[in-house]
Amino acid sequence: MAAKAKKVEETIVLQAYGKEVDTASLIERAKEAYVEAGHKASEIKDLKLYLKHEDMAAYYVINETFAGRVSLF
Repeated sequence: MAAKAKKVEETIVLQAYGKEVDTASLIERAKEAYVEAGHKASEIKDLKLYLKHEDMAAYYVINETFAGRVSLF
């Protein structure tokens, strides 16, 4: 009988300009912006997040059609 694999908790933290933010919170903020724009969270099938520290922004694309940005910090 094979041993059951343990779930590993993973976190990605971006550090820039003496500040830090975890990518999970950026993803949540992108989803919130999508909902605030009048969409339903249940409609999200795909979310891509692009971090650009020079702009102090995270750009996102949801369902390959809705794009926006949130502040990194």
